[in-house]
Amino acid sequence: MTFEAVRKLALGLRGTVEAPSYRTPGFKVAGKLFARFHEHGEWVVVRTTFERREELLASDPQTFTLTPHYRDHPWILVRVEDCPVATMRLALRDAHALAMDEAKPRVRGG
Repeated sequence: MTFEAVRKLALGLRGTVEAPSYRTPGFKVAGKLFARFHEHGEWVVVRTTFERREELLASDPQTFTLTPHYRDHPWILVRVEDCPVATMRLALRDAHALAMDEAKPRVRGG
């Protein structure tokens, strides 16, 4: 994978716009960030769930990692050059769906 390939995959998801995040290119849908390039250049930070993050970390620790900064947040770092296209596509698609779900208005019970 390359960063340009990641950009193409992210922008191919419905409603995605590229917007800066922490001075790096980021990708949002409905105003919600779902992925961004990490400032250290090797990684893409991708929204996930805590459960899925644990599965990914256990399945491929060379491709997926976690820094102390993200420990309490539902995000994971993906090493771009080690990640197969299909894996990156799925990670971005899942992150996009999570952001879309977060953006949905919530109905308050009453």
